[in-house]
Amino acid sequence: MYKKVILILSVIMSLFACNNEDKNADIQYRFKANIDISEMLSGIKDGNNQDIIYLSSTNMRITVSYLVYDESGKLIHEDKSDKSNIFDNQVFSTMLDGGNYTFVAWAYVQDKEFANEAWSAVNPEYLNMLKIKANTYPWGLNLLGISKMQISLSKSQTIDATLHLAGSFFSVNLFHSPSSKAKYIKMIYTPERNDQYLVAEDKFMTIQTNKDYTSEEYRVYTLSSDFGVMTIPFFYFPTVQPLNLYVQVYDKDANFLKDYLQELNFKKGKNSVITINLDDKTEIVNVTPTN
Repeated sequence: MYKKVILILSVIMSLFACNNEDKNADIQYRFKANIDISEMLSGIKDGNNQDIIYLSSTNMRITVSYLVYDESGKLIHEDKSDKSNIFDNQVFSTMLDGGNYTFVAWAYVQDKEFANEAWSAVNPEYLNMLKIKANTYPWGLNLLGISKMQISLSKSQTIDATLHLAGSFFSVNLFHSPSSKAKYIKMIYTPERNDQYLVAEDKFMTIQTNKDYTSEEYRVYTLSSDFGVMTIPFFYFPTVQPLNLYVQVYDKDANFLKDYLQELNFKKGKNSVITINLDDKTEIVNVTPTN
């Protein structure tokens, strides 16, 4: 009789334990991320040494993406949001089971004049395959910021995430006077860019395809007739080899006047201002690091 009682109690305790395990498996915790976007533009100056973060705050397109991966590296939650103010933090929230996760937030800031998305995620289903790929040319405001962190969830919690600039920013200042014959500027840059960022390894994958100026990326700009400065912003990942910025100057009849060649080396988070005087009497190229 005593053995039967022990057996019955053991069965009841086992059932009770299993029931508790099932209840624990159903427990979820709220995970919230408070994402600071403004740091991406911190310290970046335009040609007049003014903070771009203030000058461009009303003419930006800001898109923030949020991804959560489980311990195996599989995507279990994602979200996306568009913003109009760089100074407003983005808040994402979701319910998760207790456990270990990897949180990834990335965002791009671009000029509103560009209709296409500046950057997109490639193979986001698995963390070890996730890449952020450039969809635009390097000129203009098309900055990328990324944050990644490990989290262990055993209760509801909120984290603060700061998106830092993933590459290098530089602006080219073209100074000219009313007497200058310069009218059109052709900018050519080599090597050609095909940027990808492998998130799991924090690795830049800048693919350089051409070395011939005749087939490189370029853009033509028209100068105003008044004295002034034209500022052209660029964003690049750190390059394996230096970037050659080749500037050709033409008059109003498209006759070639002169050219400038500047070799640039980029480091993550470093910003520079490049000054070129287009006046007929001077040929000055000056590169000034801003941070």
